[in-house]
Amino acid sequence: MTVQPENSEKYVKRVLNMLLKQYVLNWLGESQYRSTFKLSEAINFCGQHKMELIKYHVDSLLEEEENLEYVHETIMDFKEFKDLLNFLGSHKYDTPESTLLEILRNHEQITIVEHKENDRFKYYIGD
Repeated sequence: MTVQPENSEKYVKRVLNMLLKQYVLNWLGESQYRSTFKLSEAINFCGQHKMELIKYHVDSLLEEEENLEYVHETIMDFKEFKDLLNFLGSHKYDTPESTLLEILRNHEQITIVEHKENDRFKYYIGD
């Protein structure tokens, strides 16, 4: 097994995936009454504001951890949340929606219960 250097794309994706999982959990958990979301609206809602929060978080971490410099350089080009999701996609043909859905499906604390029409998903957050 080889350790990925800090300046590799795989390392950057791993770090950003960990951060994004926390942000998605916080966003879905903001309202205890909401149990559904529409995938396209979720991505558009996050937009530039959420991307700026993630950049700020990486900036803060960079002060403590120098090996995050390449992660920081990579995300500075991202303007919208969609840009981050396009970068994190496993394949070139992945859309922001498919990438976010994959992250949600692989999240330890989020369970998607039902897929309704118009890409509306029902979920619950566990412990």
